[in-house]
Amino acid sequence: MQVVTESDVLNSDSIKEGLHTRILGKEVYCFRETDSTQTVAQALANRGVGEGTVVLAEGQARGKGRMGRSWFSPPGEGIWASLILRPPISPSQAGRVSLTAALAVAEAIRTIAGLPALIKWPNDILINDKKAGGILLEISAEMDRVKFIILGIGINVNQDKFPGELKGKATSLKKEKGKEISRLSLLQEVLRRFDNYYFSLKGGSFEGITDRWRKLSATLERQIRVSCQGEIMEGLATAIDSDGALLLRLDSGFVKRLVGGEVRVISDE
Repeated sequence: MQVVTESDVLNSDSIKEGLHTRILGKEVYCFRETDSTQTVAQALANRGVGEGTVVLAEGQARGKGRMGRSWFSPPGEGIWASLILRPPISPSQAGRVSLTAALAVAEAIRTIAGLPALIKWPNDILINDKKAGGILLEISAEMDRVKFIILGIGINVNQDKFPGELKGKATSLKKEKGKEISRLSLLQEVLRRFDNYYFSLKGGSFEGITDRWRKLSATLERQIRVSCQGEIMEGLATAIDSDGALLLRLDSGFVKRLVGGEVRVISDE
């Protein structure tokens, strides 16, 4: 486990030092505060900056979450980052990137903080059934190919308090561990792990990633309720397919393939 030190500074030089990645983090943009790292990364991607560029902010005024929600992003307490990716895949395969990133984050938390992080499909990071992080995927695509992906990563690292609407639902690594965790060490571990998996993903290898993802799943083999495009479904989450979609077996026996949605484990209610 890496605990926080006085040198736990998130800037371009400290992040790059000792990183040794092939794709991620060759360029790093750091901000004291921005509306959203997703917005900044989108503008940079449209200007043609290189793949693997990282956009990081100490705090976000309007952090983005999934489904139009905001993301609580207090300054200096978490990792609020967006990555610019240009994978040679079709839009239908973009879910692979999201699952791969979630796996990298969960494994990095386990390594650096020593906490039992799990993944709730499609991309929430849970510790003791509370949300500690999440992945946001925004895609720019043409008919049959992805132009670029903006991959947002939010991790609650050293927060002590959360707004009222998040109490009982959200947590931080510090709250679960009882001590501060190095944001720098955690971010570097996330980038290293995702870099390794992403390199394999670009080469067409996804099976090994899904095997590791399944071992950390908080969703598979559980009765769940899914809200997707105004439809609510209940059933058993049986598997994820080769594109990262969730296979849901309904009570009728019919298997529904889902590429997105809001998931709740029924037994947790």
